Amino acid sequence: MAKEMILPNRRGEWVFKASGATMDSLRDAGLVQRVYFGEDKQLGFRLGRMAPLWEITPAGRQAVQDCPDTFPGEPVYGKKDKP
Repeated sequence: MAKEMILPNRRGEWVFKASGATMDSLRDAGLVQRVYFGEDKQLGFRLGRMAPLWEITPAGRQAVQDCPDTFPGEPVYGKKDKP
């Protein structure tokens, strides 16, 4: 899930994949949760340990539905005219 979240930098010049800090902030807000996938005996291959993943919560799904498709304002960072 973190690799699927593409975020722009503050100036909108480039995009990057979500970091662990971003995902932890979303977890603290209750929008995502940490889950662990499978044990070796349940899988057709050996991982060595259970794989940690991120999963969106019902509150996170509702937040996505409530967001507009386009940003309704002007960029805040890096593009303000200075007097």
